[in-house]
Amino acid sequence: MLSALDIKYAVRELKVLEGAIFDKIYQPLKKEFLIQFHKSGEGKKILRVIVGEAIFLASGRDNADNPSGFVMFLRKSLDQARAEKIEQKGFERIVEITFSNGMKIIIELFSKGNFVLADEDEKILACLEEQEWRDRKVEKGEKYEYPPSREDPFRLDANEFQEILDTSEKDSVVKALAVDFGFSGKYAEEICKRAGVEKKKKKVDVNKIFSQAQALGMHKINANIVRFGDSTIVNPIEMVIYDIAEKEYFKSFNDALDYYYSNLPDKEEVKDKKKIWNVIKKQKEHIIELEKKSTEYKIIGDIIYSNYNLIEDLINEVKSRKWDVKNDFIKELKKSEGKFVVNINGYEIAIDISKKVNENATFYYAIAKKSRKKIENAKKALQDFTERSKNAEKKTGRIRKTERKKDWYERFRWFVTSEGKLVIGGRDATTNDIIVKKYVDKDDLVFHTEAPGSPFVVIKADGKEILENEKEEAAQFCASNSRAWGNKLVVADVYCFKKEQIKKEFGLPKGTFMIYGEREYFKPNLEQAAGLTGDGRVMGGPVNAVKKHCKNYVVVRQGDEKKSDVAKKIKFLIKADDLNEVMQALPPGDCGIVK
Repeated sequence: MLSALDIKYAVRELKVLEGAIFDKIYQPLKKEFLIQFHKSGEGKKILRVIVGEAIFLASGRDNADNPSGFVMFLRKSLDQARAEKIEQKGFERIVEITFSNGMKIIIELFSKGNFVLADEDEKILACLEEQEWRDRKVEKGEKYEYPPSREDPFRLDANEFQEILDTSEKDSVVKALAVDFGFSGKYAEEICKRAGVEKKKKKVDVNKIFSQAQALGMHKINANIVRFGDSTIVNPIEMVIYDIAEKEYFKSFNDALDYYYSNLPDKEEVKDKKKIWNVIKKQKEHIIELEKKSTEYKIIGDIIYSNYNLIEDLINEVKSRKWDVKNDFIKELKKSEGKFVVNINGYEIAIDISKKVNENATFYYAIAKKSRKKIENAKKALQDFTERSKNAEKKTGRIRKTERKKDWYERFRWFVTSEGKLVIGGRDATTNDIIVKKYVDKDDLVFHTEAPGSPFVVIKADGKEILENEKEEAAQFCASNSRAWGNKLVVADVYCFKKEQIKKEFGLPKGTFMIYGEREYFKPNLEQAAGLTGDGRVMGGPVNAVKKHCKNYVVVRQGDEKKSDVAKKIKFLIKADDLNEVMQALPPGDCGIVK
């Protein structure tokens, strides 16, 4: 979390954004925003805001763009507005960006934090979270009230500075500097160190403290990251208190912050590590149970054969006496199940009277064999999870990847057929419209379900013959990504046609077209796979196609789990980076993992 002085230095560098044009804003995480600006002669600049935590220029952004209503409102309100001023509010952990249209973004970097859009009269138009305290509230329609503030130490004269220090209730100068002046712990210690005073004393040479405190906000930026022990600290200036620590220097404070927060262990990643450890523990317990079961059932099969005549006599006796049996070998009769229980060599064995002796033995051998097979699979899974655990331990944190350049088709649903042809499909009425009007060529084939609520799916021929298995794949892709999935249908009717058969009639809504002429029909089952391609893209499509192009993949069918929950599991299983890409690769509705 940035201190007030950290923010002062960060904002000094963020002044570069003044005069830049607001382009777009993204929200990759609940409390994280990426604001994209464009500055003439300098190009794109991305401001990363971690609400309640930090603000800095980022080297790149995540590709995910599934904007919330809040983000859409921000985009609309600030579209093409110029950032006229970016400043820190006094010596508070608040940063404000004022735009040419009178709008203002107020970023709270203290406590839980907040992200507020206000008008020129500071009336709140929208906020990330509505909050209320005893002395203020942040709520849409209300005037933004700043939290109670302390004096800006850089605006105090020596007498004012001394008065605050003298009246402080803290028992040492270092605590007074940290709390009453808002310098935070590390800078309070730095002031004391530079002033040459004992930090734990209350009565010190105030002039020395005042002089060093004033100077601390005016140093030349010499950004560095300090590491000692398990601690990693980002500093905008050279710090005397860390003079013997290992340091890594950066061109700017924003660069240092970008590096630090991009390599910070991700909360979701920590959760994933815990999940891995829990799975390993359960897997080990499962293997022990399976081994016990396999051994026990193998022994039971052997016992049955060793006591062949005895058990055969007992089966005949139970049958002939119609369950009216009293025999010392029979411990329990289970007439409703057609079984009796014998106790031999300390093992309680259920015998099915409808089976012969050898069939009863075979039954237990089969269970033992099945358990041994499960043990092999469980051990392979355990090895995989153990390897992942080792990799997780080696990682000091997630490194955010710079923005991967997306291909044009990734804005749509897409996959590559098992023969190598690109298939695209609409996500909604707008993208259906775009695909049909812009991306259907003469030799392409277009697919749609017989029932409404379907994407228009196109196989791009690219001058090659479209094979029958590719048609089947595209038809299944069309059906699985249609309304039929949400309706829990097992199969759906799909037909294909050519570009010349499509006509946009007057009055038809967006994404809707008339189809004339002959059609070729298919009746695919609804099923889809999602996998990670060799170049790191998440591809969703028919199993055969995904299997051909992805080393790691998962098959899904309709189910009762939320799509988002399934996506998180798949992200982990196929080792994908972007959860949003996984979400986009899945059909539209609840589902479940098959394999």
